[in-house]
Amino acid sequence: MKTILSTVILLLSFNNANANLAFQVEGTLSSDQRTLTTDEVTLKVSENVSKQAACEEGIFTVVRNNWGASEDVTLLSVDQCFDGPTFCYEIYRPECGMKNGKAKVYTNDCELEKDKATPVDKSLCEGLEF
Repeated sequence: MKTILSTVILLLSFNNANANLAFQVEGTLSSDQRTLTTDEVTLKVSENVSKQAACEEGIFTVVRNNWGASEDVTLLSVDQCFDGPTFCYEIYRPECGMKNGKAKVYTNDCELEKDKATPVDKSLCEGLEF
C-alpha cells in the first residue's frame, strides 16, 4: 500500500513540476487582453500581471495555470512589441521627443513611443509644455 501511495504522489509531483515553467510566445493579444493567438494555438489569458503597456502584436512571456484548461495562461510580460503600445499607464515621467522636426514633451516614454516620436535630449524641450 505504501508503494502505491508513494508512486501516486511521485507521479502527481512530476506532473506539477513542469506546469509552472514560463515560456515565450509570439502572437496577437486581443484588445480586451483575454486571448493570445499564435500560429499554433489560441491561449486564454486568465490574468495579466505585466506592468508594461499593452501590445497587440509581439513576443510575450506566459506561464500555464495549474487549474483550468491547458490553454489557460497568465501573461507575465511583454518582451517585444511589434506595433508599439496601444495604451499607456498614467505615470508622470516626462520625456522629450522629436516628431516631424518639432520637439514635444511627452508624459512618459510610453506616450513618446505610442506617438512614434524619437527620444531626444531634454534640453531641446526646455520651456515647452505638454
